[in-house]
Amino acid sequence: MRLRHLFPIVLILLAVSAFAQKVEKLPALDDASVPAAVKGVLDPAGSRVLLADGTPLAEVWLRKSTPKNAAAASDVLYPQLALSQMVGVVRFPNGAKDFRGHAVKPGLYTMRYLVQPNDGDHMGTSPNPDFLLTVPVADDPDPNAKMDFKQLSSASARSSGTRHPAVFEMMGPEPGDLPRAYTNADSYLIFSANLKGDDGKSFPIAVVLKGQAPQ
Repeated sequence: MRLRHLFPIVLILLAVSAFAQKVEKLPALDDASVPAAVKGVLDPAGSRVLLADGTPLAEVWLRKSTPKNAAAASDVLYPQLALSQMVGVVRFPNGAKDFRGHAVKPGLYTMRYLVQPNDGDHMGTSPNPDFLLTVPVADDPDPNAKMDFKQLSSASARSSGTRHPAVFEMMGPEPGDLPRAYTNADSYLIFSANLKGDDGKSFPIAVVLKGQAPQ
């Protein structure tokens, strides 16, 4: 093979490696600030998502199982999830920015599922209507609590310290061994893992942990 034919291949490999992510397995979440009831619903194995340079981005513990959504909608990515359902807990060791660019301080947060309203204030602001909203874990002691849109948005706003909730866009999962982290064509860093329903069946979810919506 001639050298000039190697150059495009080398450039592609370099581009792929620059965006390579790594996921490490973590033991059960053991932190005194996490309410006992929340710890009790979490899977004992967590995942640490590392950036390409080895910097930890996030640590995620998903629920052991999620109750079935009796009122599933047909126009969402994840009809298995009920509105405001707690999906798991995330720790941002170095803080984070949500999908709208709001800063989230370092700490532990619950993640709850919400569907963006189909109204004039929210149309076209994200590729999908499915989001995970973060709530400071100390403020969210009941994993089975139900909230309406206003209640959850208000609780999540304490994550960002603004009037706006901290929202992390969900995407359709891509094929691959799970759990995994990858960067998609829009330069969003996505974490994907299997979530189990209370019927014992698993389904993959994917959430943007780093990346903002176009302004």
